[in-house]
Amino acid sequence: GSISHTYNDGTNTDVTNPIVSLGAESDSGPLVRMLFSGGGSASDLIDIPQWGDIAFNYLYGMFQGCNNSNFTISATDTPDFSNATTANYMFYNSTNVSGNFNNFTMGNITQFLALFRGATNFNEDISNWDVSSAINMGAIFYDASSFNQDISSWDTGNVTSLLSGFYGCTNFNQNLSDWNISSLTTAVNMFGATTNLSVANYTDTVVGWAVFVYNNSGSPSSVSWT
Repeated sequence: GSISHTYNDGTNTDVTNPIVSLGAESDSGPLVRMLFSGGGSASDLIDIPQWGDIAFNYLYGMFQGCNNSNFTISATDTPDFSNATTANYMFYNSTNVSGNFNNFTMGNITQFLALFRGATNFNEDISNWDVSSAINMGAIFYDASSFNQDISSWDTGNVTSLLSGFYGCTNFNQNLSDWNISSLTTAVNMFGATTNLSVANYTDTVVGWAVFVYNNSGSPSSVSWT
């Protein structure tokens, strides 16, 4: 259901930067999901200080539009995302988010569509993410213009779509030649408007993928690139 909290309404004007605990004593079941989806008080969120023991089952749009200039994930405990399969738009237009990301449990996530799209200042280490179940990575870093982290060791063997994956990711300059592309069907505009990608890293990536295809008897046999 919907729960509304109002602060500084003229009566309780001394309440600033409140910490809200979610979960009423009358709840009949556990809290398993939350999402801003670009609405509500998304721009007011400033910190996730602790994940706790919530077993989230849905990450779609979780922090979409959370664009407060101070928004950070300072929590050092590991979030439990093991019951979730989709993380589409999780940080979409979360322009300033920073903090601890490398311990996210992403091993069961299949949908990464536009996860960091428009997260213009995001540039955190996510090299430890288990993306072995990922199928759709379309637009995952679309317009994430500050992102430039080494994700060369990601297991992308189940990924079918990298459509516009790094489009407008203007600071990105990494070599992805070791990625497993055995399931890939489309990489159209994958590096479109990725202005900082060096000729060497682009060439190494494309050549590395060509070698992968050669070593795997021509598989994948047809990938849309342009």
